[in-house]
Amino acid sequence: MSGTTRPPRTDTFLLQLIAERDQLHSDSPPMGPNEADTKRIQALTEQIDATIPVTLNGALAMLEFAEDDDDPLITSVVAGLRGIIARPNESPYRLPSRPSTTPIEKLIAVEERVRSMSVRISDAADDFKFWLEKQDQSVHELAADRDYNAAALYKAIAARAFHRFINFRSTAEYHGAELPEYGIAPTEGEAGERYERLVEEWIWEPVTTAAHAMALVQFANCIAADKLMARVGGEGGPVSEETDALHQLIALSAAASWMMPHANREGMTRLRQEEAERPGSTTRLKPD
Repeated sequence: MSGTTRPPRTDTFLLQLIAERDQLHSDSPPMGPNEADTKRIQALTEQIDATIPVTLNGALAMLEFAEDDDDPLITSVVAGLRGIIARPNESPYRLPSRPSTTPIEKLIAVEERVRSMSVRISDAADDFKFWLEKQDQSVHELAADRDYNAAALYKAIAARAFHRFINFRSTAEYHGAELPEYGIAPTEGEAGERYERLVEEWIWEPVTTAAHAMALVQFANCIAADKLMARVGGEGGPVSEETDALHQLIALSAAASWMMPHANREGMTRLRQEEAERPGSTTRLKPD
């Protein structure tokens, strides 16, 4: 309609949502936000995720909001957009200053812009892939100095203890207790699944170190101790009784198999020592 003006397109509401969410995070105590603030943060996050920016500043704000995920590609894009906003005349993505005279020319200009951005994104993806390969190589080099099998089993022990904590916490909340200082916790089912995944992934690994053998014994002890705790809470463990028994059998058998050669060597050393100490024996012990 002639004589009417289109209202300005802004992202004021989007920026207000992001600012409120950031403020709630910055005001939260070291232990984390309370239950009310946590619910408000979740609601704000859902609103932000569902909002489509209409300005370059709004798009940059949303990328900065997503930058919390530590994605290197997002970090690079945010840095690039900041430069574009600060130096619009130097931007490599700026459309030609000469106005297009036909719709075809506009489409060609947009196509060129998309092609240029695609090339840059592809280059960034290649750089990110190279970075991932370097990280993977670093992990393998680090693994030579650490016992990841033992670490994973102790992590499974911690996961089982956490499942028992969730059990007691649920009982306390059922009787009216409020525990906001512990934040939002997963359900008992989710905690149990986390424990089961860890055990199924690591309990079958062959034993190669004393630390790994000790972790297997401690894991079997943890299952036995947790059964005593189950009597207090009145709830079962994260897996069935049969599965627990199988896990204990596997853990103790693997630890015993690793210890057997060491026990045999100790037995042979003791026999040789007894033989050497008998009167008239010609056996001589080799120095250690």
